[in-house]
Amino acid sequence: MPNILVIKPSSFGDIIHGLQVAETIRRRVPGARIGWVAATAFAPLVRVCDTVDEVFEFRRRGGLRPFWSLIIHLRRSYFDYVLDMQGLARSATIARLVRGKVKVGRRDSREGARLFCPRTVALPPGGLPAHAVEVLLQFAVVFGLEPRIEGRVTFSRAPKPRDPAIAGSESTRVGTLVFFPESRRPEKNWPGFAELAAKVLREQPDARVIWSGRPPPEDRKAFPVDRFVNAHNRIPLDELPAVFEMADWVISNDSGPMHLAAAMDVRALGVFGPTDPVRFGPWPPGSDRHRVVRAPDGDLRKLPVATVAETLLAAGLCDERRSTRAQSRV
Repeated sequence: MPNILVIKPSSFGDIIHGLQVAETIRRRVPGARIGWVAATAFAPLVRVCDTVDEVFEFRRRGGLRPFWSLIIHLRRSYFDYVLDMQGLARSATIARLVRGKVKVGRRDSREGARLFCPRTVALPPGGLPAHAVEVLLQFAVVFGLEPRIEGRVTFSRAPKPRDPAIAGSESTRVGTLVFFPESRRPEKNWPGFAELAAKVLREQPDARVIWSGRPPPEDRKAFPVDRFVNAHNRIPLDELPAVFEMADWVISNDSGPMHLAAAMDVRALGVFGPTDPVRFGPWPPGSDRHRVVRAPDGDLRKLPVATVAETLLAAGLCDERRSTRAQSRV
């Protein structure tokens, strides 16, 4: 029954990729117990993930005191494996200071991390650049496993949406699309999300749109109040998996929510501009559950709304019901 510590404090999408790999290890290593070092912003999501048994919160603010408090907490346990999936100086320092038998870092680590964690996993067979999941899958080899994802990531501990408008009812949940029109990098933000939402609501009378991320459009005439939910700043991170479970599609820029949906096997459509979907798209690539649309020349200003809408319609915009969705994820 190996006790495993994963050090992957951030960011959103990277944590989801790490959870996919950790779930693979948990499924294929009998009795594996997984602890996780997560930054404060993402700890609520990791806590409700069935893959993880214990979360150790990494507080970046406050100087050395919270850092040493984390180390003291970690040193109360002994780990058979310590996996530094972050590959930065702070994560390697944590790996060095905790008590563990086998400590492994990333071959592509930065900030001198290999000085603290000299043993590293190999790079993917094709080398770099590679998809983040392919890089992290090399940690499975430490356990004698083939580097392939097995199973979806589940969140049975996630609370149901507390906001009645977001939770909806059994009837309104049919045809729910969750929009995430925001990422941390402005050049990754497609300007057509509002027009796409209006088009969907106009042409699909059974559709309901939950709008999260940035504030919704100011002109609300095209967004019926009974089928458009302004969820901006109203979905706590630990509730997000439950919101996704009732969605037919998650439509997002290249960002963490897209990767969460894909890891949960919720149908996801990723809108890409300057980033390459081969490296940053939903995993697994080529899945019939997910779609990607990339802007011409990597410029999201050149991506027509009609192109994204056609992709959704071709994939079956709102033809999936909760019963069939549940069966497909067993």
